[in-house]
Amino acid sequence: MVGASPAVLDALAVWPVKRTGWLVGVSVAAVVLTAGGFVAGRFVRSPAELAAEAQPPEPSLITADVVRGRISKTVIARGDVVPAKQVSIAAGGGWLAQSDDLGVSSGVVGPSAGGGVLTGSFVSVGDQVLEGQAVVEVAGRPLFVLQGDVPLTRDLRPGATGGDVRRLQEALCRLGFFAGPVSGVFDADTRDAVAALYHSAGYTAAATDGGSGADDDALAAADRTVEQARDALAGANLAVAGARDQVASAQTAVGRAERVSQESQPGSATASDEAQAEDDLAEANRALAAAQRGLAAAESAVTAAGEDVTWAVEARDRLRARVGVVVPMAEVGFAPSLPAAVTAVAVEVGFAAPACLLTLTPDALVVRVEGLVGVGSGMVSEGDFVELAMSGGETRAGQVTAVSPAAGGGLGWDVEIAPSEPLAVALAGENLKVTFMEATTSGEVLGVPQGAIGSDSAGVLSVAVVDGIDQASGRPILRRVEVVVGVTGIDLVEVTPVQTGELAEGMKVVIGG
Repeated sequence: MVGASPAVLDALAVWPVKRTGWLVGVSVAAVVLTAGGFVAGRFVRSPAELAAEAQPPEPSLITADVVRGRISKTVIARGDVVPAKQVSIAAGGGWLAQSDDLGVSSGVVGPSAGGGVLTGSFVSVGDQVLEGQAVVEVAGRPLFVLQGDVPLTRDLRPGATGGDVRRLQEALCRLGFFAGPVSGVFDADTRDAVAALYHSAGYTAAATDGGSGADDDALAAADRTVEQARDALAGANLAVAGARDQVASAQTAVGRAERVSQESQPGSATASDEAQAEDDLAEANRALAAAQRGLAAAESAVTAAGEDVTWAVEARDRLRARVGVVVPMAEVGFAPSLPAAVTAVAVEVGFAAPACLLTLTPDALVVRVEGLVGVGSGMVSEGDFVELAMSGGETRAGQVTAVSPAAGGGLGWDVEIAPSEPLAVALAGENLKVTFMEATTSGEVLGVPQGAIGSDSAGVLSVAVVDGIDQASGRPILRRVEVVVGVTGIDLVEVTPVQTGELAEGMKVVIGG
């Protein structure tokens, strides 16, 4: 029982000596001893075998194919979809802020305090706002949007003058409510045009008396004063006509008295007749003088009555110029350019109107990358093309429109990108993947993995090309090919052989082993 262990032999020695049991025991023992011999033979190694197993394996080479194509170095970043420019319309009709090309300016321009409850909202995100459109209603009053570079800073009343009145008139001209001239004076034609604007939206324009009717009462009283003055003038003119008739009658009486007096010359009449003729002539002259004084008084009364009419008319016109339609600054918001898309609506109907009612963007949405790093100075510039990965998996080209050092003195660059196709307003606020191509080959070139390029002590760059297998040794035949390196991409490096034809697509180069 070669190969059996002492433990196995001891176990066999105590088995019962029965014919059947002995046979079974012997059979089992044989199996056990055979298995023990197999295990011992399996794990026991000769010194030669152990030495052979200790030798390192035959080294093998790791290779890669030489490929042909365009090679680019890309930088991946994230960018936000934002309006290139935007205006936040305040509850007071002014701007809360207006953006510039690469950011939103701070500060408040014009009135901004919210007030009242939003009782109507006529636009939604994505809608286009046209000039003259009422976009919301606060406490039952509309807010119109007109085009202008400066918001209102005061209520515009009849008689007001200035650049804000001129901008209002220009907007009313564009809308067809005002025929001009654009004078910068809030005159009657401007008042009528404002009233027409409100009427077109289903509202009544605000009035200087707040709708109490006091202005109408004052205008009616002024009209009555004018009519009374005109009636007085008409009476004075009648009195002048009567006075002139009296003068004419007196002149006729004087004429008759003069003829009678001439006929009563001494020698042709009695002394009593002569005296009577002289008395009649004197009386006629006195009546003529009185009539002439009456005419002068009547003419003075006409002059005074005419002046009263002039004063009454001027007073009424001044009143008309001061009262009537008014443009509250809370009801007109100016945007630098229209139409503009709605990018945000601040609150729902029924809630208190906040300082900012809605945000408009008159320009297309852009993608803005802030603090771009991983690119060399000047490697990203205006006009460069990028790839934008949309949230739904679609890709879209874009072009860099502005590059500036990171705001606040931070690292990297702030970059603005214009998509090749306009982005839907609903995408405002989305964060997109942006792929910048820092460098790219002008066409298809040969490329190899970066690990394939080696350098000797002189700094000469080369790749090891596999030219087949040595039949005698079974080892690869290698050939060094000197190369010039070009654009380095993510996976490949552009290589050009110094000797034309020494490197071609499909060849294998060593990258390890």
